[in-house]
Amino acid sequence: MDENRVREIVSEEVHKLNAQCSTMKIDQASIYLGISDDVIRKQCKLPEGNSLRIPHSRIGTQYIFRKESLDAWLDAQEGFVLKSNVVNLPQKSKEDKHQLIELITKNLVKLVEA
Repeated sequence: MDENRVREIVSEEVHKLNAQCSTMKIDQASIYLGISDDVIRKQCKLPEGNSLRIPHSRIGTQYIFRKESLDAWLDAQEGFVLKSNVVNLPQKSKEDKHQLIELITKNLVKLVEA
């Protein structure tokens, strides 16, 4: 199996896993939302009741996100204009997804070759 086909399969599986995951850590939520970890942390630290605050739970130092809560939060954000002095949300980055797929592909190729 060539590397491009492996990459394609991994990409499909990542999308399936994202769709099935009920909880995510910050790096997974970052990929799911298409924004950086830093932006997510800033949004999580906003005061309770602020509509820009990303819903989350904390277990120790870990941020935990429920997919359903993120989806509901995104639905509430639709049509809401963010002022640049409040928060700067970058556009959805395909680079983060490609980096994850590349990492998984490399590890999968190593496993297949072993």
